[in-house]
Amino acid sequence: MSKDKIINRIVLNGMFAALAYVLALVAHFLPLHFVPSVDFLNYDPKDIIICISGFIFGPLDALIVSIVVSFIEMITISNTAFYGFIMNIISTCALVLPVSFIYKSKKSFKGALLSLSIGFVSVIIVMTLWNIIITPIYMDVERSILIKNFLGWIILFNVIKVLLNISFILLIYKPLTRILKSATFLENNNKNDKNTKTSIIMISIGGILLIILIIVIILLKTYTKS
Repeated sequence: MSKDKIINRIVLNGMFAALAYVLALVAHFLPLHFVPSVDFLNYDPKDIIICISGFIFGPLDALIVSIVVSFIEMITISNTAFYGFIMNIISTCALVLPVSFIYKSKKSFKGALLSLSIGFVSVIIVMTLWNIIITPIYMDVERSILIKNFLGWIILFNVIKVLLNISFILLIYKPLTRILKSATFLENNNKNDKNTKTSIIMISIGGILLIILIIVIILLKTYTKS
């Protein structure tokens, strides 16, 4: 890899880390609790940007960006200290590592959908197990109480959260990479950018998914208030 490419890679990952932190900052001060029964869980969109870093550069870069952002969160805005730091890394990496690893070896529209689907399943499994094992300790409640009263809502929260992240990734990945290529931050390789049809399909799927999720969140809030 040439010196210019290395510099571009460092600069871009720095930009991704900064943008991911800004999103985490916004989520901290403007929280979105779309599952009221577990309002201690807040939607944090930083994984969108970290996942795009993984799409572009691979799993190692995504891991580094995740650790950097989570550490800065811990020392600036987090009130959960080391627990929150570890929780953030596990939650983010459960999505971005399988996604970026699979997409790195299969850079295509089908590869993107396959990687995001596996990332979705990974997050649900990992975060369900993590919440069963660790959250009772953190919340100081019996594990049986958490499983009975909260686990279903926690799983629902993670399902909606990951689908929201996936919808935004599908919406912005292609437009963002085109901008970065036109600004010469990324190499313009037409092999991986077959045509505008793929971009339109990805954006359309992301848009439809986002609309469905917004409707689900509105219905969920209405149901829990009634």
